Amino acid sequence: MANPYSAPAADLNSLAGEETYEPQVFAVNGRIGRMRYLAYSLVMSLLAYVVFAVLFGIGMAIGGMGVGFIMLLLGYIPMLAVTFILARRRLNDLDKSGWLSLLLIVPLVNLGLILYMIFAAGTAGTNQFGPQPSPNSTLVKVGALVTPVLFVVGIIAAIALPAYQDYVNRAKQAEAAAQEAAQYDEQADSQEAQYGQDDGQYESQDGAEEVSSDDSQYGTSDDAQYETQDASQEEATSESQEDAPTETP
Repeated sequence: MANPYSAPAADLNSLAGEETYEPQVFAVNGRIGRMRYLAYSLVMSLLAYVVFAVLFGIGMAIGGMGVGFIMLLLGYIPMLAVTFILARRRLNDLDKSGWLSLLLIVPLVNLGLILYMIFAAGTAGTNQFGPQPSPNSTLVKVGALVTPVLFVVGIIAAIALPAYQDYVNRAKQAEAAAQEAAQYDEQADSQEAQYGQDDGQYESQDGAEEVSSDDSQYGTSDDAQYETQDASQEEATSESQEDAPTETP
C-alpha cells in the first residue's frame, strides 16, 4: 500500500514548464539571461584583447606596422561573430528572433538594442527557442557586476587620459619656454657684460690716445719754441761780436 503522505514522484518543474539547462560560454545556441550576457561578454572581451595583442605582435615581427594592423583586422572578424552570437542567444531568451542582432551595425539603434538586452527580463520558462537557463552562479554574478564597473572606468579613462596627456604636453611646453627664456636672459647678461668690457677698453684707448696727442702737441711746440729762442740768441751774439771795435796792438 502506498504511503499517502509520501512526496509525489512526478517532476513538478516539468509539469509547470520550468525545465532548465546549464548554458555554456563557448556554445553557439542556447538562451542566456542578462547576467550571463554581461559575464560572457566580459570573458570574450578579455580573450579578444589577448588575441589582438598576440596577432599584432606576430604581424610586427613578420612585416612591421602594416602587417600588424592586417593581423588585427583578421582577428576582429571572429570577435564580431562572437558578438552577434551572444546577442542572438540573449534575444532568444527574450523570445525574439536572432536576426534582430543585425541591428548592432546600425548607429544609435545598436545602443538601444544593447540597453534592451541588458535590462529586459527573459521569458519565464520554456519558449520557442528552448528551456530557461539555470540560476546564475556566483562567478556569473561577479562577472556581471564587474562588467559595468569596467565600462565606466573605460569611459573615465577615455576622457581623463587625453586631458592628462594635454596637461603633460602643456607642462613640457611651459618648461621649454622657461628654459628658453632663462637661456635668453643668460645670453643677454653675458652680452651686456661683454659690451661693458668693450666700452671700458675703448675708453682706456681713447684716454691713452688723448694723452699721447697732448704730449706730442706740447712737446713739438715747446721744442720749436726753444730752438727758435736758441737761434735768436746765437744770432744776437754773433752780431754783437761783429759790431765790437777791433783792438790794435
